Amino acid sequence: KELGLKTIGFVRGEEWQNKITDSSTLKFCQSQGMQLIAISRTNFRFKEQAKEVQEIQNKFPDSIFLPEGCTNSLAVKGCQEILSKDDQDFDVICVCVGTGGTLAGLIEGSSENQQLLGFMSLKDSSLETKIAQLTNKKNWQLIDEYTFGGYAKITPKLIVFINYFYQQYGIPLDPIYTGKMLFGIFDQIIINALAPPITSPSFITCNLLSNSFCDLDVIFIASSLFVISIHSKSLFAIFL
Repeated sequence: KELGLKTIGFVRGEEWQNKITDSSTLKFCQSQGMQLIAISRTNFRFKEQAKEVQEIQNKFPDSIFLPEGCTNSLAVKGCQEILSKDDQDFDVICVCVGTGGTLAGLIEGSSENQQLLGFMSLKDSSLETKIAQLTNKKNWQLIDEYTFGGYAKITPKLIVFINYFYQQYGIPLDPIYTGKMLFGIFDQIIINALAPPITSPSFITCNLLSNSFCDLDVIFIASSLFVISIHSKSLFAIFL
């Protein structure tokens, strides 16, 4: 909206066309001038090959398609800039992972002495191959032990941890990304998977809730790089 870009968002589920205001995410997108088109779940799986998307791309041949999660080569290039020279002293960089774009960019921007751990928000056996296609570096690892049943799935154990973390540090975590990652990090420390010689860990999140800095031997870097996705697995968009 600020840049004057026209946008069209494709929403998973035709039923959403008449109840946009029921979703805070969709309501926000609409308030920012985005045209929303609800399509069937079957067609949504085809992504840019969906009939409705093809029609828009044919109508606007100069449009740019942003996939679900916004992972593409330009996204990787943008996320590469998250890390600066001031971050070279960190041994381990942990990040929440959805479609892998943020992790791939961080890998590309990392130095040889740094290790990157990607905490997956859902199990996806194809994700490692997809990330490997976006970077030639080998200093990274995906961790899928803390998905708590799948994307946006929660358990009482996870909620207890999120509440405990907020009570201790005053930082709200969401149950989809940051809550699972921090739970995983704490557990990895307990089982000595994150043990010395690690001296300077850094935790990066693109989640909109965690936009504060804290001093817990960790650093949160707030980065709303892809506001268009709003971390929604039910929305992809086209910039016109």
